[in-house]
Amino acid sequence: KFGGEHVIAGNILVRQVGNKFHPGKNVGQGRDYTLFALTEGHVMFDREGRRINVVSAEQLAENVNAKQLAAALGAEELSGERVLAGYQDLQVWKMSMRLALDIYKTTTTFPETERYGLTSQLRRAAVSVPSNIAEGHARDSAGDLARFCNISLGSLAEVETQLLLARELGYAERADAEKLLDQADQAGRGGDGCMSFRREKYVPRGGPDGGDGGDGGSVIVVAKHGVDSLQELVHRKHWRAKSGIPGRGKGCHGANADDEVIHVPPGTVVRDEKFDLVLRDLKEDGDSVIAARGGKGGKGNTRFKSATNQAPREWTPGGEGEKRRLVFELKVIADVGLLGMPNAGKSTLLSRVSRAKPEIANYPFTTKSPNLGIVEIDWDRQFVMADIPGLIEGASEGHGLGHEFLRHVERTRVLVHLVEPLPDDQSDPVENYLTIRREVETYSERLGIDLASRPEIVTVSKSELPGSEEIAQRLTEAAGVPVLRFSSATGEGLKQVVQRVWETLHPSS
Repeated sequence: KFGGEHVIAGNILVRQVGNKFHPGKNVGQGRDYTLFALTEGHVMFDREGRRINVVSAEQLAENVNAKQLAAALGAEELSGERVLAGYQDLQVWKMSMRLALDIYKTTTTFPETERYGLTSQLRRAAVSVPSNIAEGHARDSAGDLARFCNISLGSLAEVETQLLLARELGYAERADAEKLLDQADQAGRGGDGCMSFRREKYVPRGGPDGGDGGDGGSVIVVAKHGVDSLQELVHRKHWRAKSGIPGRGKGCHGANADDEVIHVPPGTVVRDEKFDLVLRDLKEDGDSVIAARGGKGGKGNTRFKSATNQAPREWTPGGEGEKRRLVFELKVIADVGLLGMPNAGKSTLLSRVSRAKPEIANYPFTTKSPNLGIVEIDWDRQFVMADIPGLIEGASEGHGLGHEFLRHVERTRVLVHLVEPLPDDQSDPVENYLTIRREVETYSERLGIDLASRPEIVTVSKSELPGSEEIAQRLTEAAGVPVLRFSSATGEGLKQVVQRVWETLHPSS
């Protein structure tokens, strides 16, 4: 390397015969007198005395704690094998260094008067990632390595949080922030293989004993009973599995990393955003899918030993983990779905027959997402009821968030259709019923599913209002089935509706 040339950690600065050049600041020396950089910087040649040159790697401003790296990797000894072993996870270290440098450049565009200290927090957290990776690899025990790598992961999570905040505050361009988040977000990579040779007393030329690296963790999505929403995914956008532990000397293989598990409600559809491909429909408790597979561990130099190569210096880095953008779609799984126009009384009915506490108000579209309630008839007879948000004409085409609402009907076994006898808009109740039926049938045909023939119980809600009996008679003629009347306000007819639902769900009981 020539004076002033830019280098990163691990770059060889000088290959020499004999000890002509001495290692200066941030430089390590191998057993063959090779000099190489311990940190990112510029190559500097300094004359010390009359003949001896000292080679240094002058640290780049504000991108990494060079003293910490140099101390971690060279405090006890600066042998080439030790430092090379310290950077067997070089690819991950390079990636984290690039991220730190990119974040430094991005923060230079932040407002000088920003009040939240994001500039200093982001830089400090970003620098901590490569620093702790390097320090972990300089330690002798796998436990120390894991501890420092976990600190790096914590710093990376802090980087993501600060980047999201900077994006929302408008300090960073959305495209720039997304690019940086993509750099930080991926499945765990495999641990690198190890290049090591047996070192024992009276064994001057020990053979290779470098172990394989462990596999990186995968990101797995699991349906779990008791999780009832995707709210956690709203607050946490990026999920990352840990990297495998690199191999060590004496034939020690690195440990496989733990998988990162995302728990979602049963009924969640996991989709690949880029290819619009359904990875899996997680219908039941315990269903799972590997969303991003971790990288395979690298091979140690023991793997490359042969009759013609007794002292191999080859080893392979761990494979990169997969990166994927996912779309999660929750389709409510319930025994019974409540259908009807907005403000038909669906939420009120659910609150009267179960312990659910949906938002109730006298205006349309109060319910914007499904509410679930368990209806208990007695100790051994119960079913799940879902309050589907109100539908309007054109719902099958997506009007009024129709697609968002109709998709929840797919997973129900019985439909209870509520018809309001005196709509606020003065529309005809019977025509409202027929409109909803047409939308359900159209939606069924478009998806190729048979919703229209699903068991349906037709009811007139708010039976305390005048004219409800006449509406019930007209509906009986239009629907061709007996129509029930009930009032959530007075309680009239509620038991009959619940009993009819149970008999429809369990016709043989």
